[in-house]
Amino acid sequence: MHLDDWSVSNTLEHLYSEGVTVAFVLFDLGGVLCDVEPIRAEAVWATAGLAPGSIVELMDQSGAKPGGDVGRFDAGGMARALSAHLGVEVSLDLLHEVWGAMVSWRPFVDPMLSRLRVPYGVLSTIDPIHSSALGRLKGASPVVFSWEIGVVKPHREAFLRTLARCNSNPGYILYLEARTENVDQARACGMQAQQVTCAQEVLGALRPFMRGD
Repeated sequence: MHLDDWSVSNTLEHLYSEGVTVAFVLFDLGGVLCDVEPIRAEAVWATAGLAPGSIVELMDQSGAKPGGDVGRFDAGGMARALSAHLGVEVSLDLLHEVWGAMVSWRPFVDPMLSRLRVPYGVLSTIDPIHSSALGRLKGASPVVFSWEIGVVKPHREAFLRTLARCNSNPGYILYLEARTENVDQARACGMQAQQVTCAQEVLGALRPFMRGD
């Protein structure tokens, strides 16, 4: 099977049976390696008592979140956009506390990475505050954040820019992603891709490329 003939209908199991292997793993973050829990941010926002309403909705309505995702705003710009929308100052420190509370690494990540036998990187649609709250994934290269390249998934350009930074043929890259539309675009760009949303699915997809216990 020629790698350029990758079809969306092919499963990873079929690929492996045909002798195609994986030389590099590319991870999405939200819903794959990290939890995204708006309820945490909502609780911290409510405690702050600055303004009524859902912080998730306010971040969207103010343009702070979408602007952050594409790099139009840095963290300070996100705070200023939210402040202007509310008519009350939201300090950068407070916004880091509120918005950063939403994201956290999943417990299985560090043990999994210690067993992974192939190099790995990250492609994520993410804003500057969330990426700061998480920090960089240890050992990952490249780490491609939408706010740094100015393009969000599932735009094809996000995948092509990431592939340009990966030292591997697209056909030998396995992309693990939580959203169907992004899996489809990754496959359209020549990568192997699988939708995963929990530890069991992530570990199952990586099992052939991990050292034993």
